[in-house]
Amino acid sequence: MMYYMLLRANLKKHADAFISVLILTCIISLSVSTVLSVWRNSRQYVRDELNRAGYGDITAWISKDDTAGNLEKSIASLDAVEKVAAQDIVYASYILNGSESDSEGQLIAYSTDEMRYRFFDGSAAEYAESPDEINDGEVYVSPSLVSTFGAGIGDEVVFQIARNGANKVFTIKGFYEDPFMGSAMIGMKSFLINRTDYNACAEIIARDSFNALSKTGAMFHIYAAHSSSTHISDAHRTAAELNSVINSQTDLNRYAEFVYSFDTIAGFMLILHNAFCGIVAVFCAILVFVTVIVLGHNIGAAIDSDFTDMGILKTAGFTCFDLRFVQTLFYAAAILAGMIPSSICAATIVRFVHRATLTSTGILIPSHIAVPECTAVLVSVFILFIIFTAVKTRRISHISPVNAINGQREKYGSKLRVPITVAENSLNLRLALRQILTGKQKYISALIIAVVLSLFASLVGRIQTWLGSDGRGMMEAFNPADHDLGVQPIGDVPMEDIEAMIKEYSGVYGVHELAMPNAAVNGIDCEVNVITAPELFHIIQGRTCERENEIVVTEMIAADMGVQIGGTLNVGIGNRIKTFTVSGIYQCANNMGKNIGMTRDGYLQIGFDNPRIWCRHYFLTDKSQKSAIVNRLTEVFGHSVHVHENTWPGLYGIISAMNALTVFMYILVFIFILAVTVMTGNKLLEYEQKDFGIYKAVGFTVKKLRTSFALRFTVIASAGSAVGIILASFITDPLVSSIMKCAGISNFSSELSVVSGLLPFAAVTGAFTLAAYTVSVKIKKTDMSVLIAGR
Repeated sequence: MMYYMLLRANLKKHADAFISVLILTCIISLSVSTVLSVWRNSRQYVRDELNRAGYGDITAWISKDDTAGNLEKSIASLDAVEKVAAQDIVYASYILNGSESDSEGQLIAYSTDEMRYRFFDGSAAEYAESPDEINDGEVYVSPSLVSTFGAGIGDEVVFQIARNGANKVFTIKGFYEDPFMGSAMIGMKSFLINRTDYNACAEIIARDSFNALSKTGAMFHIYAAHSSSTHISDAHRTAAELNSVINSQTDLNRYAEFVYSFDTIAGFMLILHNAFCGIVAVFCAILVFVTVIVLGHNIGAAIDSDFTDMGILKTAGFTCFDLRFVQTLFYAAAILAGMIPSSICAATIVRFVHRATLTSTGILIPSHIAVPECTAVLVSVFILFIIFTAVKTRRISHISPVNAINGQREKYGSKLRVPITVAENSLNLRLALRQILTGKQKYISALIIAVVLSLFASLVGRIQTWLGSDGRGMMEAFNPADHDLGVQPIGDVPMEDIEAMIKEYSGVYGVHELAMPNAAVNGIDCEVNVITAPELFHIIQGRTCERENEIVVTEMIAADMGVQIGGTLNVGIGNRIKTFTVSGIYQCANNMGKNIGMTRDGYLQIGFDNPRIWCRHYFLTDKSQKSAIVNRLTEVFGHSVHVHENTWPGLYGIISAMNALTVFMYILVFIFILAVTVMTGNKLLEYEQKDFGIYKAVGFTVKKLRTSFALRFTVIASAGSAVGIILASFITDPLVSSIMKCAGISNFSSELSVVSGLLPFAAVTGAFTLAAYTVSVKIKKTDMSVLIAGR
């Protein structure tokens, strides 16, 4: 009962502290529960759906010709392979809402017998019954086409099957969930049509292969065998080993467009989720750190405020343990009151996140709370807070009942150590500085909080600056070399005419060619960036590949293959295999960073030249003319060329998501600052009641006192923000690089800008100032009677 009475009295006296701690822990719980649930649910759901849809341990996308008929059987006959499940597809470029895709689409004949796919209702927000059949001329598409092309039900998709107008036009009937390549981060998209339309497309390709703009192919879903007689040990079987065995014993590499393992395609689908979850996880860690600081300050302030009362309670027989236990119980109640309800409500936030990201991920992820993970993390955070609270309350042991009753302790704010010079133009600032210098220990927590919050705000700002309004940073990370405009001939088109047309709009100060074929690196399928200007590779370490026997590799390849600069790798296409020396490490996030780069002469040692594989890249003196050039070339040459800017449709969805994340972060930062300022400000106002009475007695107005009070936090927040922004310049790049490795970006490099410097400084400082001025409204209630009242 005595604990209950003390706890109730504590709650009544320090209600503002209770509410502030409750709000802080509520935000932490919501953030932690959301990020853990989004991470766990998305990861588990994608893997479950890949298994249900029959992806296989690895899946090979192949092109078919007359010699590829026995490839499926030859792969299935291997001891290392349990089975091969094939899905026939047609690769074709497509146009949707006036925009031509940078990547081919793949047409798939839908069969109700397979039950591979889930379908959405008209709003693309909930699941619906699978259609009994797809009518002629109808197509089902991924929801990610909404974010990339603005697709909607009833829109027409034009597939370029062959020249001379042999196109197939389909009307979007609805949306379906594609766990293979539904994400906006994956260029190729699948389209479900009926068997009749599929056969019609295949017949056009077979009948007039010379004029065909598309091609037939298949997805081979390959499952590893689990027998001990296979070439791959059960204990150490990996997709890479399986891929290597198949390449060494079959002609898969000759026909493969690309080969992705189960884990790789799951990583592709979750690039955005993983990157943003990593950033938010860092933010959650910062919130926990800030809350610890706030707790420490509040506990110290509460002990100072209750100094006399605690001395009296000790004379009444209460032990130090009793008083410390009540204090710990008080904060434990506030923490639990914030954590428990918010962790339950997090399901609503998770549901909102998954609905909001559906048109980026292409999948509808379950919204339930990841109970085991959330419980483990939140319990750990709770224990951390309680241990910290118990340690900070040790000051109660040093309270002497006699000294407390006699008031023999240092009273904050009653000694005017710094004289005030009354000058109209600087009075408020001088008064604010005087109070800071007098009780500087009271502002340390606000200073530290300003540092860490501005640090994180600057970090997010640096990511935004790197990304840019047009996604330049992302494109530089994903492309092996920079460029402004790319032109790839599909038919017999004179490049001289193309260049002449480009120069009508803009000067050209650089040209190079790039091809991106598939090859086996040490037996494992990998993307190869072949360039005629190797000096343009984004080199991180070493040097670029200058000779025909040299290659550059990404950090991911170097780690996976266990190779360093100066080491060698075997690279081959079909039976043409050569040994290349690694001359350097470069940045290219394509294929999750699993790619290599080489010169054209190096590639011709193992590959076959074909004008269609080369894309000519231009650097323009007037970059504003890119869109006009694309439109003109498309209008004149039609389907005979593929023209693109240095971007891809899904990029704008990433930019929008990053902007939304930034706004969300700033809202949480403001709420945190408000809660912190309320806790700190109320304690300061309580300590300084007599000082405010003195100031009022000598003629200070309430407005001046409130302004001076707010200026204290302006000064502290300004100093903290400046330190935080400086720290961000050292911390951001290595921290974000470690997070972005999940997307294949290993060399993040940011710069200071208005968004990453001035905006965080202004936001954090302004939020502290506004919150402090709001809290200072209590000064109105202070009158000169406090000068004759004890406290």
